[in-house]
Amino acid sequence: MPAPKVRLVSHRKPIHGWPTDSISIDFYKGEADNVDASPSQNKCKPNLILIFIPGNPGLIEWYSDTLVKIVEQLGVGYAVRGISYAGHGAGDDVIGSADDHKHSFVNTSGHQDVVGTKMSVSWTILGQIKHKLSWVDD
Repeated sequence: MPAPKVRLVSHRKPIHGWPTDSISIDFYKGEADNVDASPSQNKCKPNLILIFIPGNPGLIEWYSDTLVKIVEQLGVGYAVRGISYAGHGAGDDVIGSADDHKHSFVNTSGHQDVVGTKMSVSWTILGQIKHKLSWVDD
């Protein structure tokens, strides 16, 4: 049987109403690039999961190559979970667009910040903390 290989899986799902990018990096038995394989059957169970929250820039994809290398060097038994900041990402569904005047980001203080959709946490440090805690709790 071939040695386990690292696979990076990207996700985008709403957290507190924000479309949010996140990644999972795990070792998989067999072919790591076989996306059709059942992840639950082929994923090696990690002993330790590293949680990565970016600095500046707040896009998790910016760090994905480095995080893959870290997991590869640490070896089987390690995995990474990472998340972008709320409102940081590529695409109008994440940050809105200058041409979208139908929606507005509304923070918890009740005032409008920028164009987009209604969000349940604000673009503040406290809002980012609530966003990350919801992700960890999920």
